[in-house]
Amino acid sequence: MSTVVADSSPLIGLAKIEQFHLLQRLFERIVVPDAVWIEVVVRGEGKPASALVLSAHQEGWVQRQRVSDVLAVTLLRANLGPGEAEAIVLAQEIKASWVLLDDDLARAYAAGIGLRVKGTVGILLAAYQAGLLGDLRMALDELRAKGFWLSERVYQRIIAESG
Repeated sequence: MSTVVADSSPLIGLAKIEQFHLLQRLFERIVVPDAVWIEVVVRGEGKPASALVLSAHQEGWVQRQRVSDVLAVTLLRANLGPGEAEAIVLAQEIKASWVLLDDDLARAYAAGIGLRVKGTVGILLAAYQAGLLGDLRMALDELRAKGFWLSERVYQRIIAESG
């Protein structure tokens, strides 16, 4: 169990396929920066992820936290979205065990500065390997059907890794 910082995409993706609960089972605490909160809860009002994040926040396992190093966020915003930039900086600030990101550029940057990165697909794989998800292939197919882009190469690699 650990503390992770999440960008919007994993929260939204897992909510769309009704697997949001896996976050609580895999991680002790999910921290979302303000930009992610605004994107998912405020602008996403009426969508599944909004209600789930708000409910998890009320239960105490999702927490909202402001980033301290605004300059670092500003610099990252040259190449990344606001949620990704804040998630990376906040993960550094609180020394999170993981940062949850799907965007390739954000993932590469986060890994390059020493952060451990996991995306939506990695969360599903971890849940499957922990016995929390019965059918990984079905979850991946549903994720794709709901508009989540996943290359065939990555899809096949994850299926192979799952055994």
